Amino acid sequence: PVYIVEVRPGVEIAIVPNHFTSQGSKGSGPRRKDQASRVAEIYKELRKDFKLVVVSGDLNEAPSGGNLDPLLKSTDLVDAMSLPQYSGLQGTYK
Repeated sequence: PVYIVEVRPGVEIAIVPNHFTSQGSKGSGPRRKDQASRVAEIYKELRKDFKLVVVSGDLNEAPSGGNLDPLLKSTDLVDAMSLPQYSGLQGTYK
């Protein structure tokens, strides 16, 4: 699903929540790459109509793993945890 949230009059954010395949699933790497490719397509379509688009969720992969490249290399999306403003732990599974 895609959620459209009006944050103030005339300003909307499109939110694309995700939960990619677990790393423990058989064939999960290629499947996560396929999922990332599809989400990248959805993101690019949404950007035609929305200035603000958030792709979020449990992507079950470190950005350096390669399977998220369709999201991080073919769009202007960035990993929020790589921003200087982020001060938490990297990743969520410890």
